[in-house]
Amino acid sequence: MISADICDHIPHADPRWSDFIEAENSVDSLMMRLEDSGSGSVSGSVMISNQLEEKLSFHQQYIDLLRQTHVWELLQSSTSNESRLPTRLILCEHIEKLLACLSLKKLQSRFGAIIEQTMKQVLQKRNLATKLENSHLTNQDLFYSKATKVDDFFWELIDLEQKEMNLDHSNPDENLIIAVTDIITNVFGEICLYRQTNGSIYGSIIIADCDFIVWNSEQHHSGIRDCWVKQLDFFVRCFQIDSTLSAISVETDDERWNQIGQRLNDLTDIICDNFVLQLKYLTEGNEKHSTLRRQFESIRSKCLESLLRIKQYNRVALLAEKYEDFDILIKLCEETDNQDQLNHYTKRFECKGFSKNLFEWYLKEGKQAKMLSSSTISSNDDLDEFLKNHDTLKWLHQLHIKKFSEASQTLEKLSSLEDQCPQRRKTMISIAKLASLASDHSSPNTNFDDQLRLLDYQLNLSDEILKKNSLERNSMKVLKPRNLIEILISGDDNRPNEDLLNFKSALDIVDILRKYETTELIKELELLIWRQAFQKDDWHLFNTDSPDVYIRRSFIFQLALSYFSKFNIRYRIILD
Repeated sequence: MISADICDHIPHADPRWSDFIEAENSVDSLMMRLEDSGSGSVSGSVMISNQLEEKLSFHQQYIDLLRQTHVWELLQSSTSNESRLPTRLILCEHIEKLLACLSLKKLQSRFGAIIEQTMKQVLQKRNLATKLENSHLTNQDLFYSKATKVDDFFWELIDLEQKEMNLDHSNPDENLIIAVTDIITNVFGEICLYRQTNGSIYGSIIIADCDFIVWNSEQHHSGIRDCWVKQLDFFVRCFQIDSTLSAISVETDDERWNQIGQRLNDLTDIICDNFVLQLKYLTEGNEKHSTLRRQFESIRSKCLESLLRIKQYNRVALLAEKYEDFDILIKLCEETDNQDQLNHYTKRFECKGFSKNLFEWYLKEGKQAKMLSSSTISSNDDLDEFLKNHDTLKWLHQLHIKKFSEASQTLEKLSSLEDQCPQRRKTMISIAKLASLASDHSSPNTNFDDQLRLLDYQLNLSDEILKKNSLERNSMKVLKPRNLIEILISGDDNRPNEDLLNFKSALDIVDILRKYETTELIKELELLIWRQAFQKDDWHLFNTDSPDVYIRRSFIFQLALSYFSKFNIRYRIILD
């Protein structure tokens, strides 16, 4: 590919390279003409930086030629590292790698030792170090000549750090970590800026779901981003920016943490920008996009959490706004107690679901009360929508905004589902009744009273009868009416008066059920109760000489007398 040949061109005019020219033999006729058409500045004394500048200029001329001849519009896709990519993206990557070389060259005055050491290791792995023997060429000459492989340098930097950290895991070299971070952020910061200002030139018809990964290679298929993420891990570990970090240490050395924060900010920006770029080339919603999106959100959160931990609030805000990390924006507002800023974000990101994200965050953090109490008129509709699937909170919001009828209906629904705790169910029904009374509905819901009476019968069961039926008051579930009746008539022989009241309560429950159950079931329950009441007495001791006395003393007679008295019915016992 001509573009790659330009980037990796050996300077023919530099006599030091004469021994390599025939061996490499990689320069095509176009590159020769471009060099010959130069101003004659290419010579053996030209600095490496000038040679890189010329390569950049030659590459731009090549792009201009493609555009002027209208070949540019015809470019489709090319194969790079076994991936099919838009050709313009490959050309853009070559420009970026030339810019990286130039940036590295400029940084050698600051980080000369580290850069030289790393370059030497790269050349050794390429088996080129021996070619420097009996040659006037330097490590820099050989390294910068292969601009398309400049990414090897950054992976070697990471390996260098890894070795240092393995030697002294508990006390890593902060100066080395800072230096490597500065090199990475300086180089790729310039590349990000170039992409932002010139990206439209390389705009291309996106190949659906192409395997576009920034600066991937045969050795590193995942691309250069993994290198940055590893550097982020080293940085966080080195300065112990984790949950163990003391807030006091951050506050007492503000200047130091500000410098650390700036580096962490720059590294985060580069990583997130790269994710956003790659996501553009994937169809939203498919598996690749979803997987990458989750990875992006995870790393984005980790980066911004670290900045938040060292109280870099302004930097956190700018990055979280730029990359739309709503959770971090919410945490920032919570930590700084800035409700006005939170309201600002709610309006600014209204179309992107910020309100829903805010409500979900409140739920996750157990701050339901704040979610309900801080809602404004403008956010009520959003909260209404969000709470559609959260009935346990919806009724509170409905009460808050004075929708009493809706609150009553929600509570009635919740109470019907509550079968674990009778007291909780009673509370729900009681509030539902009050809400119904407070609404504009003139006719009260009598069902509430019936439900409350049933629950009262259960809640007032004596300890003795609970024990007899192997029930615990604190763990007892809501009983179905038939089960409650069976427990009430199970009998308490030691306390006959209470036993009589229990049977009467069972009959009262049947009266409540008449409005809701079939006639057949009502008759069945009545028969069950009266039969059990009849069996409470020892009828084999019945004295036929004075039957009225025995009958009047019987349990079933006392129950009938007590139960039917509420109907104001007078009974006369006729005995033959």
